[in-house]
Amino acid sequence: MSSSSVAVYHLECNDLDYPKDIPTREVTFSWKVRGLLPKTGICQSAYQIVVEDSAGNCVFDTGKIREPARRFYRHVLPLLESNRKYSYQVKIWDEQDTESDFSQKSYFITGLLECPNEEDYDWGFLGDWAYYEGNDERGSRESEFFSTFAAIYAIAQTVRLGEALGETEKIRGYPSILETIPGGREALYAWLERIDCPSYGYFIRNGHNTMPEVWDIGDFARGSRIHTCFSGIAGWYLRSLLGITPDKASCRRFHLSPFLPGDMETLEVSVDYGFGPLEVSWKKQEEEVSLELSVPVSMEIYLHIPQGYAPQKGSPRHLVLKSGSFSFLWKKELSS
Repeated sequence: MSSSSVAVYHLECNDLDYPKDIPTREVTFSWKVRGLLPKTGICQSAYQIVVEDSAGNCVFDTGKIREPARRFYRHVLPLLESNRKYSYQVKIWDEQDTESDFSQKSYFITGLLECPNEEDYDWGFLGDWAYYEGNDERGSRESEFFSTFAAIYAIAQTVRLGEALGETEKIRGYPSILETIPGGREALYAWLERIDCPSYGYFIRNGHNTMPEVWDIGDFARGSRIHTCFSGIAGWYLRSLLGITPDKASCRRFHLSPFLPGDMETLEVSVDYGFGPLEVSWKKQEEEVSLELSVPVSMEIYLHIPQGYAPQKGSPRHLVLKSGSFSFLWKKELSS
């Protein structure tokens, strides 16, 4: 039987009122207890914690645990899933074993949790997005894009943020995921061409010229219409599409390895790394590609000719270029 003379309040999870991006299934809970009558002392003798998902399903229940008041209580919640919102409530028993009412609900949101065993996880929610359209065989999941289970899991959790909670949280690891997808630039570029959800093409198809806060923009109440949580793609365009990366040995030296996607015909980029503008442009014409490059003073470029193209006669595949303007013409290599 509950008693109205005891109240549980000020719930915290991992020492926060409303923690987000919790990275593990082991979490800590804490709370405060007071008597509803002035100067009423309460001595806790037992407690119970109940955790529910956003649909109201119980995912964790300690039952009644006999334990006096402590700074915090640590528990492992095995049913937690990544990027989900959960509510939790607490009630206690006093020294007379009188039961309190449950507290008001508090909340926490999980981040990217540790990877579960592949055979124990249901990937059905990925739907058609799990199929890589690098060829006409949509029925195959054998593509490079999902060549390792770890990459599937990382991408899956990112996609889940588009479904989650009605208030999608920020993707703190998103830029790193973009850089580590198996299949590399080709696989990610194929996804960037898509116009279904989740994709940037989906934003454009629906009339957005800014980045919304959530992948699924059907409900505008679920976030702002201009946000930065998906802006990690901007860095990918420089590092992967342009193909420029800093050299580890010198801050003035950069590697340039142009990426020439099959259906892209031209590219023009001007970027300043503190030495003046580095200008790069290339254009495809039938079986060849021309590249124009302007390197600023004090900057050094290691130019790597793309795979599938042959350098001009007598030229190496890797060139070291100091400041100046350069022109190159590469022809497609004949397949053997």
